Amino acid sequence: MAQVEFKRVPIASLHEDPANARKHPDRNRAAVRSSLTEFGQVEALVVQRGTGRVIGGNCRRGELRVMG
Repeated sequence: MAQVEFKRVPIASLHEDPANARKHPDRNRAAVRSSLTEFGQVEALVVQRGTGRVIGGNCRRGELRVMG
C-alpha cells in the first residue's frame, strides 16, 4: 500500500480532474464557501502526486481558489 503524504502546495499548482463526474450547482458551491469561511479547510484534498490533479475535493479546490 502506498504511503500517504501530507504536503502544503500553492493552490495554483492543483488542477481540477476533467473526468470528475460530480457537478456542483451554485447553491452547493455557496455552502462549501460558507463552511470554508467559518471553519477553514479541515480536510485535505486528495491529489495525484505526479500531475497535481485533484482526485478528491474538486469543489473545495475551486472555492479555495476563488477565495484566494
